[in-house]
Amino acid sequence: MSNYIVTPTNTPAGFEIRDTNGELIGFAMDEATANVFAHLPELLALMDSCVNVNLPFSYSDAVDLQNKLKKFRK
Repeated sequence: MSNYIVTPTNTPAGFEIRDTNGELIGFAMDEATANVFAHLPELLALMDSCVNVNLPFSYSDAVDLQNKLKKFRK
């Protein structure tokens, strides 16, 4: 599963979010928000698998995603 790439930027100050082709798809003022957004493809795949049994998302993939996002939860 491909995630987005987060890179810091100075003008304006914040973090760019780019797809795997290098296309700018978003901007966030803080790193935590940008990093959570970077996992959006995985989050959408997990949600899709919840409503469609033909789109498998393994338990271990779900645990891995949970661990990636754990540091951004309050």
